[in-house]
Amino acid sequence: MVKKSPTHSRRSVIAAGICSVASAGCSRLEANPSMLDIVFINNTDRRFVITVHLSASEEGNPNDMGERFSEPITVEPQEEVRRKDIAESQQYLIEYDVDKIVDGDPLQTDHGHAHFYPTEGGENPQVAFDIVDSGKVNKRVS
Repeated sequence: MVKKSPTHSRRSVIAAGICSVASAGCSRLEANPSMLDIVFINNTDRRFVITVHLSASEEGNPNDMGERFSEPITVEPQEEVRRKDIAESQQYLIEYDVDKIVDGDPLQTDHGHAHFYPTEGGENPQVAFDIVDSGKVNKRVS
């Protein structure tokens, strides 16, 4: 008696293909997504208040536009301030207003924006900014 080699039905092959494609797509959905930190380093002898607005970038996910984080952050002279886990790590547009505090009153010294692009395999994604004597904010490049 000759044994027939097992054959797969067309239906089982198609089902296996669909399952493998579906599971590959799910690998991008992380159970614990990386969270983004934002850091401001004040290299001056003045106090600053930085109002930050973090929005999903159009390139990141056009269906997911919207503000993720909006908060004033006070940075004392020669201080580093870190806000941990402000949003999931993805592409963002970061808009900011910088006010130097003079005699208790805010004086705007900078207004601008920066972009954040996550890197693959980044364990602790962050975006960092230096505050310089002129009151301008410079994004650190890492």
